Amino acid sequence: MAGDTEAKARMRGLPGRVRRLVQLLIGAVVVMYTAEYAYTVHRTRAAQWDVPAAALWHVANQRTATSTPRGIVLPLFDAIAPLGLSLLQELRGIDVTLPVEVPHCGDLSGEYAAMLLDQDPTVRVVDVCQEAVQIVDTTSPARWPLFCIDIAHCHKLFRSFNIKVLAVVLSRFQEVMLLDADTLFLQNPMALWETSKYTTTGTTFFRDRISSTYKHLGRRSTGRLSEMQTFLANFDVSKFQSLAAIPRPRPTLDWRNQSPSGDALHLPFQPSDNLLSSHVWHRRSGHMMDSSLMLWNKAKQPRATAILASFIALNGHVQPPSYGDKEYFFLSCELAETQYALSDFGVGVIGSNARDERSTLCGEALHYFPESTNEKAPDVLYVNSDDIITLDTSAAVYRTKARNASFHQDPVSERGLTFDCQFDADLVQLTKHELLAFQKRQEAYARIRERHGRVRSGWLP
Repeated sequence: MAGDTEAKARMRGLPGRVRRLVQLLIGAVVVMYTAEYAYTVHRTRAAQWDVPAAALWHVANQRTATSTPRGIVLPLFDAIAPLGLSLLQELRGIDVTLPVEVPHCGDLSGEYAAMLLDQDPTVRVVDVCQEAVQIVDTTSPARWPLFCIDIAHCHKLFRSFNIKVLAVVLSRFQEVMLLDADTLFLQNPMALWETSKYTTTGTTFFRDRISSTYKHLGRRSTGRLSEMQTFLANFDVSKFQSLAAIPRPRPTLDWRNQSPSGDALHLPFQPSDNLLSSHVWHRRSGHMMDSSLMLWNKAKQPRATAILASFIALNGHVQPPSYGDKEYFFLSCELAETQYALSDFGVGVIGSNARDERSTLCGEALHYFPESTNEKAPDVLYVNSDDIITLDTSAAVYRTKARNASFHQDPVSERGLTFDCQFDADLVQLTKHELLAFQKRQEAYARIRERHGRVRSGWLP
């Protein structure tokens, strides 16, 4: 105590500018020491302790409110809040009446939260990082934190794509429709709940572009194995096998002791034909899944939900070699040896940059209704791109017709094209009704931006 008093007296004796500089330096050292201590604790604990599967499933299951079993989860932060607000208007305008959760990580301002509630009082705006920091492993006497040590640690981990995974795990909804803010619907997505894909598996996933052959899932690891194959081979599935899954058929495609590269590969689980027939398995793409729209039923997928939570928990596991969160969902199902559903169709393209006598189109990602119906071409379901706000609807806008998911075009780079292009495609011009959907969304977005400007300036109509 005496030493502390003497130090304070010496500080008071310093010139004002020097004293402030010393105080700033001390503050910086304290912050750095605190952060380093927290991460040292995390690293040490992660190397010694593993989160039990039952604890992860308990966290996801206990938060489910049976009174609202199904809903939309729409993560937002300030930079994309106008997109999210305009998406909510769009959904209500096409008669999507599901309850909505808007999770954030302390990065959604009170102004935007108020605008959300003013627009739709039923929306639940929730800081999932504040929730996550309070969650501990109740099965451990030490009650170790499951997802983050303190709020700063939470911000570091979840002000990222991973907030989408955290939001699904912590959602009060048993059945989740996860949406990105830069999604525009060309038909009502409610029909997705009634497909045989969803009713059978409790999941519906859409496919991503075929690109980045040597990146992400396609990045080479040991020998010529991909990092995805190495990740799957090293994941310990045994601790999750007490949890329920939907039994899936044994694979019909050969995989034992071999990979597409010819290198030895031993997996601790039975892979699905979904994986073994995929472009990522054969190292023809670095992406498999687009998580801009996804359906997930936690009650039908306890084992997969626990594995999904383990990808973001403080357990020392290596995270999947994914660009952001997108591959976590199908990989958790794959490791769970459970059934899951992927769209029958590959991703399409929408845009005005048509070339080669309208056989090549470059533009934004377009998704079709995921289930085949007789011989009828699938309907266009939604577009995923923040360029929905800038698309020139006065120009001719085209889209590609659907291609089966098994289709694989030659590398676009060999034709001097970028990854967002498709060639040798059948193009269709957008209808007036489809263009109107873009116009309405753009107008809603502009109104929201204008209103937010008035709120910030303190002037309201």
